[in-house]
Amino acid sequence: MTERSEVFGAKGAFLPDRLGVRHLWVAGLAIYAGFLWYIGGDRIGAVLGALDARFVVALVVVELAALWLRAAKWRVALGPDSMAFRHCFVSKAGGNLTPARIGEFSPLLFRGQDKSRLGAWIVADRLMEASATLALGIAGLFVVAGFSEGRGLMGWALAVLAVIGVTALAVAYADRLVTRLPRFSKNSLAGKIVGAAEGVAREFRALGPQLPVLLGMTFAATFMDLCIGLLLYAGFGLWIAFAVLAVAQCVHALTSVIPLTPNATGIPYVAAAGILNQVAGVPIDVIAAAVGVRLLAGSAVFWGSFGMVLSMKRRGDTAGQGALFDRLALGPVLYAYAPEMLSRLNGLAPAKGRTLDLGCGDGVIGEALDGGPMFGVEISRECAKLALGRGLRCSLGDATQALPFRNDAFDTIYCVDVLHHLGQKW
Repeated sequence: MTERSEVFGAKGAFLPDRLGVRHLWVAGLAIYAGFLWYIGGDRIGAVLGALDARFVVALVVVELAALWLRAAKWRVALGPDSMAFRHCFVSKAGGNLTPARIGEFSPLLFRGQDKSRLGAWIVADRLMEASATLALGIAGLFVVAGFSEGRGLMGWALAVLAVIGVTALAVAYADRLVTRLPRFSKNSLAGKIVGAAEGVAREFRALGPQLPVLLGMTFAATFMDLCIGLLLYAGFGLWIAFAVLAVAQCVHALTSVIPLTPNATGIPYVAAAGILNQVAGVPIDVIAAAVGVRLLAGSAVFWGSFGMVLSMKRRGDTAGQGALFDRLALGPVLYAYAPEMLSRLNGLAPAKGRTLDLGCGDGVIGEALDGGPMFGVEISRECAKLALGRGLRCSLGDATQALPFRNDAFDTIYCVDVLHHLGQKW
């Protein structure tokens, strides 16, 4: 598969386009055009003429910082060699284009990905982003409405946060929940769904040690979003309180997850504008101009960054594999092979003699093989320790480099679930 097809799909079309949602941009443009027509071009032109460009420059800088902080968060969660930046940008673009932001899962459509880990991370990211936006929005609501007014919404706020908490628990313990279901054939649709749920749950729990850092990055990026709004309206000579901006951003986020009103329709922007107009008294001509400036600046930053990510040469080396598998080796299970699969692997070479498991992982395959002395080579130090514990004579090494063995050192070499980690070097 070519590098382009991995990001754009087999036919070279961007994934959200393949989902048939391009027309949503037409709806968004029509709504915004109608808004501009209603207000009048002269009024908006006069507002734009008074715009302080220095605030726009500052806005772009903060927008860029927030975007790349979120991309860095994906890299922390998925590892340095996992195409994390590309997955992040495709997910965010897909979420803006699709109803209920379901397009955020579009990276799962790429072939050759660790679906369980990627799916678990996208769910975790959505829960963290929703929690940060809701928490700041609810705090802003109490500041804006006052305690006596705001406490009436406490039940609603707690209900929303409870849904997030229950969802997180359900995902984390899905593998234990599905054990109560009837067992299905692994090749059946139900069996595949159950297997996927178990894999996602294990990966979700494996993210546990990183969650404090990832959650901190999420709140920092969400706070930067508020700073962007502050700078945007300051450019028009208006200073909006953070509390009001937090409420408007929360309303925008809640509106964007309604199936009929994704970001591409522009309706979430209209909902947030209503808050700013009614609560902060921002004139509608300023709101119309501000929305246009934000869309142009945000689109330039996002698509410019996305283009830069696509132009990056994909890392085909294994520089980050050691760090990635060091982290994965700390989880409860690295590889879970069915006994019949291990039996089939063992039967591939009846008389093995001296055997090398190249890229042996935690040694689960080498342990299952019979025959002569069993050796292993592994790039991850932590995995090598696990393999040693299973009885393999394991040493550190890189499968893309020369190995410290004679050409005739082994009678049999196994190399299982390794080649797809090596890019084109194999």
